[in-house]
Amino acid sequence: MNFPFPTMWSKNLLFRPFRTSDAGNVLTLFSDNETMMLDGGETLDNMNQALEFIHVYSQYYPGIQAFRWAVEIRDSGQFIGSCGFHDIDQYHKRAEIGGELLKPYRRAGFAKEGMFHLIHFGFYTLGLNRLTAKISTENKTAIALIEKSPFKYEGCLRQWERWGTKWVDLNVYGLLKSDWRNMGKNL
Repeated sequence: MNFPFPTMWSKNLLFRPFRTSDAGNVLTLFSDNETMMLDGGETLDNMNQALEFIHVYSQYYPGIQAFRWAVEIRDSGQFIGSCGFHDIDQYHKRAEIGGELLKPYRRAGFAKEGMFHLIHFGFYTLGLNRLTAKISTENKTAIALIEKSPFKYEGCLRQWERWGTKWVDLNVYGLLKSDWRNMGKNL
């Protein structure tokens, strides 16, 4: 049974389902060694892998454990990155949040804008109670962003994941729906 993939927008961004025409941009984003060194380690090597990524993450239905949006600039339609949720647990009402931007669009405020819309979607559309962000201790840019957000630092998972041949420590940040609701007037 197919369900319509949700589309949302913010002041500057459009969050939409991936299209096969995004494959070149997906390959550029996820084949970049610098990006993936800080965000998962595994790079895409060819167009077939990019198309498989699009296929896997463009499905949306109740009970799905992961999905992602393509992110573009509303005014120009320029693809700039990807964001979404994984490890979605509907019973415990929690998920992990994440995203990536192409290099030319970093440090322009898009990550913060996107994160705030993802938070809202997670709490009010998916009905989640908790969001988690796990960030490599080496990803200073993402740590700076998350530490300026409503997320709270909860600790470090030492050698939590293996990215290629390297063991990676991940900082854990959490946000509860009640915290988000209480911050609403101050955002």
